[in-house]
Amino acid sequence: MPVHIHEILSGRKKELVPRDPGKIGIYVCGVTVYDRCHIGHLRSVISFDAIVRYLGYAGYDVTYIRNYTDIDDKIIARADEIAQGPQGAWRRGERYRTFTEGEWALRDADDKRILDASDGSRHLALDVSEYFIREVQQDFEPFNMRTPDVEPKVSDHIPEIIELIEQIIANGVGYESDGDVYFDVPAYNEKTGAYGKLSGRDWSQLMEGARVAPGQGKRTGVDFALWKAAKPGEPAWDSPWGKGRPGWHIECSVMSHKYLGEGFDIHGGGKDLIFPHHENEIAQAEGGYGGEFARNWIHNGFVTVDGVKMSKSLGNFLSLADASRLALPEVWRFLVLSVHYKSPIDFSRTRINEEGVTVRGTVDIAAERLQYFYKTLERADQVLSGVDIDENEPLLQPHIAGKLGDLFKEAMDDDFNTALAISHMGEAAKALNELAAMRPKQLRKIGEASVMHTIRVLRDELRQTASVLGILEQEPAAFLAELRNFVLQSRNLEVSFIEERIAARHQAKAEKDFSTADAIRDELTALNIVIGDLPGQSSWDVKL
Repeated sequence: MPVHIHEILSGRKKELVPRDPGKIGIYVCGVTVYDRCHIGHLRSVISFDAIVRYLGYAGYDVTYIRNYTDIDDKIIARADEIAQGPQGAWRRGERYRTFTEGEWALRDADDKRILDASDGSRHLALDVSEYFIREVQQDFEPFNMRTPDVEPKVSDHIPEIIELIEQIIANGVGYESDGDVYFDVPAYNEKTGAYGKLSGRDWSQLMEGARVAPGQGKRTGVDFALWKAAKPGEPAWDSPWGKGRPGWHIECSVMSHKYLGEGFDIHGGGKDLIFPHHENEIAQAEGGYGGEFARNWIHNGFVTVDGVKMSKSLGNFLSLADASRLALPEVWRFLVLSVHYKSPIDFSRTRINEEGVTVRGTVDIAAERLQYFYKTLERADQVLSGVDIDENEPLLQPHIAGKLGDLFKEAMDDDFNTALAISHMGEAAKALNELAAMRPKQLRKIGEASVMHTIRVLRDELRQTASVLGILEQEPAAFLAELRNFVLQSRNLEVSFIEERIAARHQAKAEKDFSTADAIRDELTALNIVIGDLPGQSSWDVKL
């Protein structure tokens, strides 16, 4: 079955037919680098990483481009704040009052490093963006993502941007005004009738709702900036219209076209970028280069925290630094992929609601599910240790054993449905655990050789399909130990303390002091420590 995607330009699910047979070019809008990354960035990057991984697994030669916006109003504003010095003085600003003290300290430390590294040879805004590009790369590194083939920056593509703007003007859909250059949306729409085709916006309503701010130099309110004349103290480059810098939208039209060419296969990003950013990208590219810009458009869904849209003003903003304190990187990856990339996703922790009922949070559920998968693999490895497998034996659990790969591919071919793919993996894990739990009498009745062959097949299929998504690639014992230590640390518990209490319980049981033994068990249970008693010893784990 070929890959099918539900893309918004056509408004339907359709077969992904590459421009060049056997090859896929994909461009995803990246980060504007003026601050630390947050979980909204993480959701997008992981979602598209899984798509790129799967396309490679499906046999395509994939070229993956993800850009950095390194010149932008927000970056310039951050540089101006830092330049006020000493670092942190700018935080008197109204819009930053919702930051926590920890966030202030982090931002102050970032600003000090930027100032220390700057030699004054270029505008501080470029030092800001260069610093945060490195931070973004470090932030994303633990999440097991494929590095894009090219990560272009706006500042490296000024000549190509100027060239496209000149072509847009020559084609009659752009104009200069006092050093600024604007895209003439009405002129473009009159030529093509295409403005609004991606977002489904009604052209007459766009025109009716448009406003032209006095002194802007725009002919109509729907026109947007291609080039901005330099203001005092801003970074600027020479151009036919005087010193200035690019508008926001033009960069992606230029960089995607440069690295992937006309009519490339997939353009992606968050749903918040559909209008105006992606709509304007199409207008610029097709108004300047001519021809088709991108053949297919796909967008990841929105992010909420505890059911509420994430924002600094609401105090529910989660940076990746915050996220790393809440869960391990693979837990976040698993959580993102357990939801279809188009669907909204909620990041929440287990809490007690107003009625006193415990509400399981998505982060904790993801950790629990990932622990289950790793324990399943660990159990399979233990059962199969030293066992010779006869591959001629028939497979049991015929609904899933030997079929997981096909079910996984079927799910992913249907608009990259990672949620369904992981559900199939869950069926395989359940079947594997049922087989591994069989007692000797059951094994003799069913046939031990068939059971072991089936366990081996299920284990290998589970590992193979999971690796396509970038999960379950660690050694089970190593991950489970890391998870246990992470949870203990978050609860301020020490392994030595727990083991001392378990040893004390053993001693009490040996002395037949069962009331003390039961009290210690109750003490550990209250701390969410699960004890498993075996003859002469006890195992323990952390309840998530």
